This record gives sequence, structure tokens and C-alpha cells, in this order.
Amino acid sequence: MAATAALHPPASSSLRVPATRRKLENDQYRHRSQSLHTTDAKAFSVHAPGEAEYSEYIAAWLRPGALTNLDNKVVYIMDVHLGKVHWLAHKRYSEFRSIRQTLLKHFSKRANCCRICRASLKVLQATAFPPKKPFYAASVDLARRTHMLAGFVKTIVGLLQVLRQHALLMLSRSGCDVTPLLRLVEEFVGLDFSRYTTFLAERGVLTSRDTPTSPRRR
Repeated sequence: MAATAALHPPASSSLRVPATRRKLENDQYRHRSQSLHTTDAKAFSVHAPGEAEYSEYIAAWLRPGALTNLDNKVVYIMDVHLGKVHWLAHKRYSEFRSIRQTLLKHFSKRANCCRICRASLKVLQATAFPPKKPFYAASVDLARRTHMLAGFVKTIVGLLQVLRQHALLMLSRSGCDVTPLLRLVEEFVGLDFSRYTTFLAERGVLTSRDTPTSPRRR
């Protein structure tokens, strides 16, 4: 089942790539395999690459509350789901702040020449983000910070979906290359090649060449 509409920025629905564009879908799978920086793709065979589009199946949210690790540092836990694949991503406040600053910087540079980046910039700017604790403050309101970071996580997932569609649209033409930003967001939520191929296997799209497979149901 696709990710819920609440995780999509308003502009994302108009950026979906039509399923009938088979050549683009084939390019999409090759592009995806290469982008995850792996040589293990030869161990698998792919069926119907168009079904491999992961961005419609990813969702994430922040767990309530925060934890203190062994170094006495506050960490926040993201629940991430890719279809039936599930994992946890542990993040410090500084990591949230860093990815936000990087996205703001790059979207700002592209806003004048790319309407998708301009729309993404507006979405990011409109999302409330907790300020850094002043050096003179004795403590921080963790409940308020967690609440704001939870909203930021929803925006990040929506931006991942938009960046993915943006990258697909640019496969067959020259223009705004957002691939580095897409990789940055994927790494932030913990999406790697192993989790991606597990998702493909769960979808029945990717199978090991060493394992006999039964005919696919139609």
C-alpha cells in the first residue's frame, strides 16, 4: 500500500511518473542500483522494473520522547517502513539540523531555475524546526523539541518522494540534478542497498539467481 497522503508535500502528486513509460522505468531501476554504490546487483534478477519504485512505499515517524545514550547524549528514534521492511534510525538533534541546513542551502541555489526545487524550498521553510539551545540555557524543552522534530520527519519523507520523482524526470534530459540531495536524504533515514533489495524481494520484483522461483501470479 502506498505511503499516506499526509506524508506528501502538496506538489508531489503532480510529479508522479506514468506507469506506461516503460523505458523510463527500466532506466529507473538501473539508476537506482547504481546510486546505492554496490556491486551486488549481479546476484539478482529483476522482473517488471516499474514495480520497483520505492518512494510510494516509504513512511517514517518519530517516536515520542527521547533517549539518553551511553555517552549521556540525547537521541531521537525514527521508525522507518519500506513496505513490510522496518528499521529504526537513531539521530541526534545536530543531525536533524545539519540535513535541514544542507537542503535549505541547495534548494535556495536552485530555486530561481527549478520550480520543483523552489516548491521544495517553500515546504521546508514552512516546516517548524526547533532552535538550537542557547549556550546560556541550562536545559532544553525536550517535549517541545520532539514534537517539532516529528513534523520535520514527515516533511523529510515527503521531500524524499519529491526528490525521487525529480531525479526520474531528469534521467532523460539535462537539467537540475538532485541526485546528491536524494542520496543525502536516503542515508539520513537509513535506506541502504540491503534494505532496498529486501523490499524488492518482498514485492516479488527481485529474486536471487541462485534460488529457484515459482511462476508469478497474474
